[in-house]
Amino acid sequence: MKALDNLKADFQSKLGNGESYKVDFPEIGIDCFVRDVITANRRNAILQANQNGLVSMAAEMIIQTLRYEDGSYIFKSADKTKLMRDSDSAVIERVAMEIMPIVLGVNSLDELEPTAEGDPNEIEEAVKNSRATAKSRQDSTSPTS
Repeated sequence: MKALDNLKADFQSKLGNGESYKVDFPEIGIDCFVRDVITANRRNAILQANQNGLVSMAAEMIIQTLRYEDGSYIFKSADKTKLMRDSDSAVIERVAMEIMPIVLGVNSLDELEPTAEGDPNEIEEAVKNSRATAKSRQDSTSPTS
């Protein structure tokens, strides 16, 4: 039991000393943060969601990592269906791509282990395309000077 206690103490220390990063997510109207430390259970939930597609993984990443400034989580697992059904997928993907290097330590999906359901290179290309689409939409709705 001492080994598990030591692991828990190490994790608690990292949580206390870890960095908190503000995430650009203006669409929800509140300040959002992520920490650079994540539990194995939360990381596993994110990686398993990749088997259900990019948006599922992106939504799971938001649910498992986004916090209020006080450190409490903004979303619960039960929010996933609504988050996926009632949100712009390009926004969800953009936010997840911002979070990914902080919490998973990777800069692109091809750095993750491949899943049975998708080639990470294809998923990365889909993310790039969704960002380009989102930028196009934003540019077309921005007022011109």
